Amino acid sequence: MPLRYGKFEINDFHAQKRVLSVPEIFTYSSNIGTARMALSLGVDYHKAFLKKLGQLDRLRTELPESAEPLVPKHWGELNTVTIAFGHGLSVAPLQAVMGISALGQWRQDDSADVPQARPGRRPTSLAKRVIKPETADKMRYLMRLNVEKGTATRANVPGYYVGGKTGTSDKVVGGAIPRPKS
Repeated sequence: MPLRYGKFEINDFHAQKRVLSVPEIFTYSSNIGTARMALSLGVDYHKAFLKKLGQLDRLRTELPESAEPLVPKHWGELNTVTIAFGHGLSVAPLQAVMGISALGQWRQDDSADVPQARPGRRPTSLAKRVIKPETADKMRYLMRLNVEKGTATRANVPGYYVGGKTGTSDKVVGGAIPRPKS
């Protein structure tokens, strides 16, 4: 059953037509389940978490082409719903990778004033913990499960322990965006 939010209707491409567990929400890439989870946490928490992951500020690299993420000016519940499943927020690919790398529990701390290391020595304070180790373990499990049984099975490479998550996108076909059948 679609999730109705105001005049908008949110559907699942891989609809199971039943209540899903958290691993199933992830495995079946459920827009409805993801939206409900984000709403249960609230707009402020959602924004704070994305900021902690470095997704709301410009990624500072030596590349001059990096741009500010495209973030809603007035972020409400509908924005949280759509951002939760991959719409409504746009970041550079490298920035998205940086966010997912937090599953290793760390994120580059580009706000810190890090001294240059001497040759042969590592600089200090390059990263900060952004999620608990047990949360990182659970997320890596879900990503592996998605590759083994979910929407990312084509990424399952023999001999490698691959984890992944498919994205949600709208593709224009014949001048329109086709909608899944309920």
